[in-house]
Amino acid sequence: MQATAVVGCLARQLGASRRHPERLGEAENSLLGNACASEVRNAEVVRGRALAPAGTLRFVQGPAIAGVVLVGVLALEGLGAWLRFSERSSLFAAAVARAKALGRPLVVIGDPDAGMHTRLARAYGCGDVCVDLNGCPLCPVAIAADITKPLPFADNSVVVFVSCVFEYVDNVEAAYAELLRVAGSPDNLFVVAVQPWTITAHLYPGASWAGHAVNGRVAFAPVPTWRKVVYGAGLVGLLGYATSPWWWPTSEPALAPAPTPSLEVPDAQLVSG
Repeated sequence: MQATAVVGCLARQLGASRRHPERLGEAENSLLGNACASEVRNAEVVRGRALAPAGTLRFVQGPAIAGVVLVGVLALEGLGAWLRFSERSSLFAAAVARAKALGRPLVVIGDPDAGMHTRLARAYGCGDVCVDLNGCPLCPVAIAADITKPLPFADNSVVVFVSCVFEYVDNVEAAYAELLRVAGSPDNLFVVAVQPWTITAHLYPGASWAGHAVNGRVAFAPVPTWRKVVYGAGLVGLLGYATSPWWWPTSEPALAPAPTPSLEVPDAQLVSG
């Protein structure tokens, strides 16, 4: 419809020039003047092409793409947190059942109220004894202890549940050896680890190790400083770029004016009305 309006405008100008040859120069000069300018603008024709809607151009800009990526990263991080919460709940229930079956006390390693998410909702309980480097203030029986050093339990005497603690100890091998000593077997050791692909595994305050725990066995590796820097800088950069339209105003480049086409009418067609 817009293109038809422009063509109609040009046709009217051409018809006027045929009826009034003496006004040909005026028609040439005013072809894209007041008579057609509004129709050209309405049709959004510049250099023979229709302009794309401004919203479409903004949508494909870098900050919008960065925003989509950031939402995806946060969604994956939320998925990791939900998986850890579920694993804590299920493994704690399995540890409780194991302790009852063996008639042993259940030792929980890691304050159930100290985590970022478990402060809001507990994923596991205190067991019979709760052990944490800073103690377990809300648990009835608690011990403040370093699990890399000897614990006050006999060999092969308890069932142990560990909730995301190996990531923060100084010596993973020493901590695992001590817990295995008091548990007696990997079958009596229930371990939840922070997924190594998450941001939490690399940027959570105090985290020094990342790895896996399967069936009471663990495999951890140090988190190097350069990886923390890369994860942190990448996250901050992504957030800054995605939000830049709100704090870094930009102006769109001005469009070059469309050239004014000339109207050439052969002399043979210039006849009086």
